[in-house]
Parts: sequence; structure tokens; C-alpha cells
Amino acid sequence: MPAQLPSQALDRIPDRAVQIIGQQGAIETYSTVDFVGRSTNPDAIGPIVEVDGNSWIEANTWHFEEVSETPDRVELYDASRGTTLILDYNTNEISVIDSTGYLVYIYDITGVHYSMTPVIPDGWDV
Repeated sequence: MPAQLPSQALDRIPDRAVQIIGQQGAIETYSTVDFVGRSTNPDAIGPIVEVDGNSWIEANTWHFEEVSETPDRVELYDASRGTTLILDYNTNEISVIDSTGYLVYIYDITGVHYSMTPVIPDGWDV
């Protein structure tokens, strides 16, 4: 049986350490990605939160399933709208692709935070 760390200990593990632990494949880590829209959609504002091993929620509204994940890139898909999000950590951009495959928006990633447990913002009903 794996050791259970108290929540206070989990809160004190630095983002970078959690990211490295996750990359080693030892355990699942969770991401919170903050973003802002560009001129085509300036009111768009994050975060996108990984709520379990394969599910993400954007701004407490849109639900995405993880299609693929590498240390540099995450691809998410919302079947209800046929929308794909590509989170590119190298360029700090999120590409929003509609159901026809057309790139409709690009958002700027303003921060990525890693944790050992999902970090659900206050007021979200996940």
C-alpha cells in the first residue's frame, strides 16, 4: 500500500518537483493552466484544470478528455462541441480548433502549476 502523505505535505511540494515526478511516470500529477485570450477573443480567461487522470475543465464550463500528453504538449477534446484544445508549453499558447479542423483562437498561457492532487478553484462545481 502506498504511503499517504498529509495534505499539508502535498501543498508544500514545489511545482517543478511535482512536474519532474510526473515525467518520471511514478505517479499521476495534475496541472492547472492559466491563460488569457488574444484580440480575437479578449474576454477568454482560464484556468483549465486537470481534474483526474484524463479529464480537464475550462473555466468551470467546458469538459475535455485528454487525447494525448507529453511534457511539452497536451491535446484535449470536447465531444459536445467537437472542439480540440492544444496546450503547447514550448510556445506558451493554446490553440482552439473547431469541429471542422479550423484554428479559431489562440490563447496565451500565463502560468502552469503542477500538484499531486487536482486543484479545483473555489466556487467550481466539478
